[in-house]
Formats: sequence, structure tokens, C-alpha cells
Amino acid sequence: MVSGKAIATLVLFILSIITVIRPVKIPLGRNRHFPLNLLTTPIIIIAILWAAQCLGATTVRPMFVTKIPS
Repeated sequence: MVSGKAIATLVLFILSIITVIRPVKIPLGRNRHFPLNLLTTPIIIIAILWAAQCLGATTVRPMFVTKIPS
């Protein structure tokens, strides 16, 4: 059986691919916009999936924290 978390992950993954290929600008007001592109979309999608508990901390932490070689 397919869970809701799996469906949400798949839908957000497809949306992230679309916005990376074809960037979108969301208007915020007078001469301001928020871009959804290669730089912003992956981080936003990971944050949404982490907040929805589709991704665990053990999955997300290695993406952002790296070990510094001694």
C-alpha cells in the first residue's frame, strides 16, 4: 500500500524538477519577486519534506553538515 508521505515526496520531487528546468518568479508586491530556481527550490523542498516528517533527521543532516578532514 502506498502511503501519503510517499505520494507527497513524489509530487514535490516532480515539482522541484519542473521549477529547476523552468524557473518561476512569484510576485511579492511592488517590483519584488521570489525566484523558484536551481538555487532555492531544492532547499525549500527538503525543508517542506523534513517538516512534514517525510524525511528524517538522519537523512537531512548529512546533506548540510559535512565532516572537516583532520
